[in-house]
Amino acid sequence: MNSTTLPMVYLQPGEMHFASKPVAVTTVLGSCVSVTLHEPSSGMGAICHGLLPSCANKDDCALSCNTGLRFVECAIHRMLTIFRNKGIRRQSLEVKLFGGADVLMSQAGRSGLTVGRQNLIKAYEVIGGEGMRIASEDVGGCSGRKIIFFPATGEVLLKRLAAGMSSHDRPVMKAAWRNG
Repeated sequence: MNSTTLPMVYLQPGEMHFASKPVAVTTVLGSCVSVTLHEPSSGMGAICHGLLPSCANKDDCALSCNTGLRFVECAIHRMLTIFRNKGIRRQSLEVKLFGGADVLMSQAGRSGLTVGRQNLIKAYEVIGGEGMRIASEDVGGCSGRKIIFFPATGEVLLKRLAAGMSSHDRPVMKAAWRNG
């Protein structure tokens, strides 16, 4: 799919995008995590950009919650709720996972785990807990990533950023695009 012929959406940290029409969604990840969900028969897809692993509010994240999308756990559950409300079962969703780099080594928490590692652990926990399998991933390491997600097809293009770049720095691309 060619991103130059589609409407483009830039996904900011703490946002989610659900699409039922062709669009290209791009985001830049450092320690943050993006999960993409795609339902092949309907062409619907969703992507989130989670900053932190979990919300302190342990109640179910309502669709009206304004802060929940900042958290990997809440964002994944929110996307699954949207699909469920559209009559799509989670078992039919193709799941891809990106990000979670250790770009900020000084931000290791009390557990000694970086924010990137904590985000990945939470994503794996939620995805596995929902009985879903990850079809493709590009995670961890020390380099950020720029991704373009095509919700209609589930295709993800990925470019690695120079080591040490975060999602809030101006990216310097270092490798060619590849399919994720």
